[in-house]
Amino acid sequence: ILGCHTSCVVWKTSMRRREQNVTTSWADMDEDDQPQGCCRLSCCSWTFVVFLGILLLLIVSKDFENIALVPGFLIAPALVMYFAYWRHLRREIPLDLVVKNFAVGFVPGAVVVMLVEMVLTGLFFFVCFSEQIPVWFAQLSALAQAMGEGSLLPGQSLPPLNNSSSAVVSDDPLKQLEQTMGITVNRTPGFYIFIALLAYIVAAGTEESLKYCTPGCFGKCHSSPSPYVYLVCTLSCALGFSTVENIGYTLGGSAGEVPSFGEKMATAYSRAVIAIMAHGVCGGIVGVGLTRRHVLGENIGYLRIVTPSLFTHGTFDFLQLLLASMAMDPGVQLALVIIVNALVLSAASVYLWRAVKKLGLGRREGGDRGGG
Repeated sequence: ILGCHTSCVVWKTSMRRREQNVTTSWADMDEDDQPQGCCRLSCCSWTFVVFLGILLLLIVSKDFENIALVPGFLIAPALVMYFAYWRHLRREIPLDLVVKNFAVGFVPGAVVVMLVEMVLTGLFFFVCFSEQIPVWFAQLSALAQAMGEGSLLPGQSLPPLNNSSSAVVSDDPLKQLEQTMGITVNRTPGFYIFIALLAYIVAAGTEESLKYCTPGCFGKCHSSPSPYVYLVCTLSCALGFSTVENIGYTLGGSAGEVPSFGEKMATAYSRAVIAIMAHGVCGGIVGVGLTRRHVLGENIGYLRIVTPSLFTHGTFDFLQLLLASMAMDPGVQLALVIIVNALVLSAASVYLWRAVKKLGLGRREGGDRGGG
């Protein structure tokens, strides 16, 4: 009750100052009413900025060509935050708070999400493929014996695999796996359940929960007089996570292979558009739910806040994984992926736009800002 009362007092004070044409912000009230306080950074934020700079320098020092990748990592999130935050809200929401939310999504949040995803993936794998795993082990053991390496035991390295150049490469990814690894993967119900669990629980569940939890780690979110604070902070966290994810996918390649410079460029700049938009939209949807609860006072819980973004994120990933597992011409597959991505993100963007308008935050501020 005391917290709610304090928030109301801060909000009314902010509105009074606005009516008197006095520039104010949360940072102004905490830093002796210094107008420049809204752009100051704490030691933690500066530490992250230095860390990010060192990380990018290490990437470039490893291969100087990687300098061309840096804009693909940074320009998209910077543009999004400029239009969503800096243009209109920098005097209401401290830059330090925005940087901290970005940092949590970039470093500790991404590490926690990665560990949880690894555990869940392993668990779901053994549950969904319990019938096929013994067959795979028998096939790999037979392959090892045929190559004169003896029985394939746990912890033993895999012998050289089938590398016959005369074999016709199939468009079916499961057939390709059979040709290279010597194991047969069947499209059982467990196979499709595993894809759904990967999309909706492993990826969407963990990553949307990160966006939900991060703003709550900072008391400044709760004390800020700006009604847009949760929208901005969840968006910042989402962009931080998508940025480090983009760096990982770009430099990591696929199937453990070292990617060529062209592949790295394609990955960095395509994900700068697709992944940034997907994570940004989902982060905005979570921010709408947090705004309804903390700013508008609606009695809604975790599931009601996260479900719309979880459904959007999960559907986005599920359709991509499903298409990737099908046997079809690569060109047709790419076209379908682009169409599916466009449809899902367009629908989610319309939903987010309508949800933000429905909040009526512009009317609460007298309509002097053009929306979050």
